Amino acid sequence: MKAQKKHQYILEQAYKVFIKKGYSQVTMTDIITECEISRGGVYRYFQSTKDIFIALVRQMNLQKSERNFSTFIEYLEHEKTELLNIRKTIRVAGYEFMIQESQTDNNSIAREIYESNIKIILKLTDFNQKQAEQTFLILEGLTAMALTGILTTELIKNHFDYIINMARKI
Repeated sequence: MKAQKKHQYILEQAYKVFIKKGYSQVTMTDIITECEISRGGVYRYFQSTKDIFIALVRQMNLQKSERNFSTFIEYLEHEKTELLNIRKTIRVAGYEFMIQESQTDNNSIAREIYESNIKIILKLTDFNQKQAEQTFLILEGLTAMALTGILTTELIKNHFDYIINMARKI
């Protein structure tokens, strides 16, 4: 149990570092410093920032998958909140990771994220596979545009209100 707590503690501290610095600028030293534990204490669980990031993203993806959204509207509201607070999430780091590691990511974390979101959408709607994929791609497009600063808070709210109103008609 102590090992699980330390593992989780490292992930929680790393989360803070990834939010502050993104993915590409984070070093093991940054995470060790944030954890305030020995270098060996961190390396016992993780060999690299990539290992930590993948573990963190998988954990967050699992939590999202296990979250029992009661409706598609609730899922969309969750996504809207995430987008409105994008600089307080690890989405920036996530995109950096995808760009930097896409050629060598044997764990295919991007595919895992994609598939789990499609499953959530399919579970909450009467959409077929193609419709669920298109919906997810629209949401990801909004995310990418929000990361670039193109979408203001008002535009994010307007676009999500439109999507939510469309979903209510389904």
